[in-house]
Amino acid sequence: MKQSFFYILIISLSVFTLWAFISLRQTSPDLTGYVIQTTPNRLLIQSEKPKDMRPYGGRERYYELIWVNIAEKRYDVGDYVDVWYHSISQHYPRMATTKKITRSMRATREDAYLTRKQIIQKVYQDTHAHPAELFVIDQLEYDEQEAVWHVDLYDVFSERCQSFSFDDRL
Repeated sequence: MKQSFFYILIISLSVFTLWAFISLRQTSPDLTGYVIQTTPNRLLIQSEKPKDMRPYGGRERYYELIWVNIAEKRYDVGDYVDVWYHSISQHYPRMATTKKITRSMRATREDAYLTRKQIIQKVYQDTHAHPAELFVIDQLEYDEQEAVWHVDLYDVFSERCQSFSFDDRL
């Protein structure tokens, strides 16, 4: 009797340990970046930094752009998020089935009145793109001396750029 109880206990602890290891394992996100468009069921996420795809026959500035599905609208344009996904499509922007999405913890060093999120929202609110254009954030910098935000947008299809400056003073 004691021996069977011991075996059941060992098996139970082993199963629990395996479950804890699998479910609590931290993997790095598949994509970290800004939400640049939203629909009721999807978010368009752009990578923060471009990749140089020239060695593969592509463009110098390739931004990963992925539409991810969401169950409820908890994210807005300008949110900085970590995304884990699977079942990704091969067109551009890509579409993926979301495993997990969370707001990314990003250290902000700016001593600014407006936040990065507010600036991104202003930029996309003020930008009226043609349906064949898709602008991503190419540069987002805060000039502490002048108290001005500088934002450069880059159209991933035409490679056209637009620049914006926003005064941060009250």
